[in-house]
Amino acid sequence: SVILTDKDEMIPLLRHNVELNNLAPGTCYAQPLLWGCALPKEWPSFDVVLAADVIYPTKDASALFALRETLFALCPPGSPTTLLLGYRARAAEDRDFLRGELLPHFEHRLEDW
Repeated sequence: SVILTDKDEMIPLLRHNVELNNLAPGTCYAQPLLWGCALPKEWPSFDVVLAADVIYPTKDASALFALRETLFALCPPGSPTTLLLGYRARAAEDRDFLRGELLPHFEHRLEDW
């Protein structure tokens, strides 16, 4: 199954998209996830975590560090979980965060599209 996550206020839109795509009940869920907070206890371990456009310029760097902690919780060291991270370079600060604070903790391969 698939769990789609975002902030609380975006969950109705995610659920609407699940319905529009006629996804079989029980195969795709939309649940809130606040970066830096504990993951829901009922969540299983994941084969793949897809994080799209989650690194961006921000005046509050604590948001990026909260993202990092959440990714560490979703993809614990030694787990077989694969992190697929879609990233678009926008500013030196977010690129520095990616290269200095996130990638060193993962076995990774960079690909340009």
